[in-house]
Amino acid sequence: MKLRPYLPLFSLLAIILVSSFFLKQNRWVSLLDKDLSKWEIYQSYRHQVGYKGELPVTANGDTIMPIGYNGNEGQVFSVIEENGEPVLKITGEIYGCVFTKEIFENYHLKLKVRWGTKSGLQD
Repeated sequence: MKLRPYLPLFSLLAIILVSSFFLKQNRWVSLLDKDLSKWEIYQSYRHQVGYKGELPVTANGDTIMPIGYNGNEGQVFSVIEENGEPVLKITGEIYGCVFTKEIFENYHLKLKVRWGTKSGLQD
């Protein structure tokens, strides 16, 4: 049997096998660092007792504007270390959120959530 006619096919298979080795391997990407450098921050309003979801106003009745993006006023969002792992700490003094700067797709999100201090975390 002559292999010459199959040489292009074998070459193509070899290229596919070698190139797949160099493709991005499945690996976990840690998104937390002490500076939250991979995150955008949005803060809206300071928490107020009796808040009912309406726009907050001053004593004169003027609407209070949201704080905005990437200010992190009051260090509401910070990263601490617990058991050797980075933990996103949110104080809750100001309503807001964090979201990644990079867009991800087809991913597995791995996280642990805790609300309050019952787990024994100490500052």
